[in-house]
Amino acid sequence: MSRRPWFVVAATLLALLAPAGALAHTTSTATVRWSAGDTAPDIGLIGDSTLSGVRWADDYGELTRFNFLFDAESCRRTLERSCWSREQYRPRNAITALEQHAGEWGDVLVMMTGYNDSADGFTDGVEAILDEAREQGIGTVVWLSLRTKGVDYEEPLHLANGATYREANRSLYELAAEHDDRLQIADWATHSADHPEWFETDGAHLAPAGVEPLTDFIAAQVDIVLAGGRVTADPVPWEEVRSGDEGDEVIEVQAALLTAGVTEVAVAEFQEQVGLPATGAVDQATAIALDLSAATTTTTTTTTTTTVAPTAPPTTVAPEPETGGTSWWVLLLAIPALAWLTLRRPPTVRE
Repeated sequence: MSRRPWFVVAATLLALLAPAGALAHTTSTATVRWSAGDTAPDIGLIGDSTLSGVRWADDYGELTRFNFLFDAESCRRTLERSCWSREQYRPRNAITALEQHAGEWGDVLVMMTGYNDSADGFTDGVEAILDEAREQGIGTVVWLSLRTKGVDYEEPLHLANGATYREANRSLYELAAEHDDRLQIADWATHSADHPEWFETDGAHLAPAGVEPLTDFIAAQVDIVLAGGRVTADPVPWEEVRSGDEGDEVIEVQAALLTAGVTEVAVAEFQEQVGLPATGAVDQATAIALDLSAATTTTTTTTTTTTVAPTAPPTTVAPEPETGGTSWWVLLLAIPALAWLTLRRPPTVRE
């Protein structure tokens, strides 16, 4: 029998141990507030299950230097309707969470979603978040780039996987260029690339050892933004290209391979010719060997700040029940249909 990830066990235990009066929690979003004092900056965080590991561990680390509103849910999508979560309910999507707590997100909004979004849905979702943040007067949206190295997680309905994560990262940097510094990209993908010990076996979800590195990383990026700095990498980091990927970078790779006299399916052969590991994926080293214009390196900037002692423990806000909840017997009847739909890889359902 395979070992269940720690966050699945934790979520299951929380559901089993919850008192009868707390059952509404299984059909809505748990929102956590933290007060660090009147002089601390106000920020907000919205995420999917890749950020939920912080809540499940109940360890917010360096984030407790800020007054924050934290909202992260398993299987959350940004704009599209969220999928069924490991906590046994369908959470609000990110745009709905942002709207329902309008005016409470502070000066900087940190976003960590995209691992459950379709490729087109993610780009539309980022635009929607930016529009709503502007309406609410939020100064900066900091989006964490999606982790891609060593990631084999795939969204339950097969709408998202490594290919869409790489495309999502390319879209993030394109949108950041269009929106100036209102959208900044915190390069979690590069920062975490060589630390598989921070993650569960799927490469995307936090292991206990990854909770502190993530909260430290987010806090450091927020410090830079609050000080008037910029965290978006310039030049843009090279995002690995694999078979099945789409976009301008893929077209550029294909053209470079043709120029080098190598067919697209023979990337590994080209890598052998130039003395690189024959992985078949166009990583940064391969891109440099192909003389691709975007294949440049970047460095990560960090700052140190003074810690502000917290004045109150984190508080979980009573959840707002989601309308149209599904009873257990309906789910039981729906299992065969869901299995059939999953095998057929249905199209994205938008809200």
